[in-house]
Amino acid sequence: MKRILVTFFMKLLSLLPLSILHRLGAFFGWLVSCFPNQFRRISRINIQLCFPKLSRNQQHHLEKKSLIEMGKTLFEMPAFWLGPIDKAFSKIVKIEGEAAVAAAFQQGRGVILLSPHLGAWEIVNLYLAKHYPLFVMYKPSKMRYFQKLIINARQRLGSTLVPTNRHGVKTLYRALENGHVTVILPDQNPGNSGGEYADFFGHPALTMTLVNRLAQKNQPPIFFMYAERLNKAEGYIIRFKPANPLISENNPVISAAALNQGLEACIKEIPHQYLWAYKRFKHQASDKTSVY
Repeated sequence: MKRILVTFFMKLLSLLPLSILHRLGAFFGWLVSCFPNQFRRISRINIQLCFPKLSRNQQHHLEKKSLIEMGKTLFEMPAFWLGPIDKAFSKIVKIEGEAAVAAAFQQGRGVILLSPHLGAWEIVNLYLAKHYPLFVMYKPSKMRYFQKLIINARQRLGSTLVPTNRHGVKTLYRALENGHVTVILPDQNPGNSGGEYADFFGHPALTMTLVNRLAQKNQPPIFFMYAERLNKAEGYIIRFKPANPLISENNPVISAAALNQGLEACIKEIPHQYLWAYKRFKHQASDKTSVY
């Protein structure tokens, strides 16, 4: 019953114009920024850690803007998951750097695309699924009725979702060997057994080594990607940026540092559109008390 109600509500939202969805999302994000809650608390901690040189007012301004953008992300998802495909693609006003990705794909060694929690990541996945044989790693939702909706929505253009487990990793290896494109969230906490600590905005963060392990096989080209959300629902600009070759180094510590440097560079382009409400520093390098 829950799944039916959630699907029905999201289907209704998907019929609304993007401008309305963004207004609803902005209002939701503004409400989140006004009252004590976990999203606001985590965002405040992360922004204070990552931007210590900003004044307190500047930090609060970035916190508020990021929560408003988080609201827009939530409310635009139904349009990308359940709405008309052509309607979603009509909102892509510009694509930068894809020529390098297309050329890399033609090499036949596979391509690794790193998609952080930045901007409108759902529309990027839709676009890629239409143009490339795509394998996307995802973390299964704890809500079973919601998980099926997410999988069906994200696979509707032919992409394949693989879970964040051993079987999923093996699937990614095979996909790259077959020359396919894989998408990985580079800022996702890997857990103590799957990462190395590397600086992220000047603080040690447990960083995944999966990208490094995948790169060792065929040395596939690696790119960062994100979609900037334009003001007033004017659309999106999708950007692809070549990753630092050091990500493919044999040394996982060097690779993790290069990955975070590339991630930082993307975030600095549109810092208010990064998901600062995510516990990026959840794991500590020592027995220190959690910053959260």
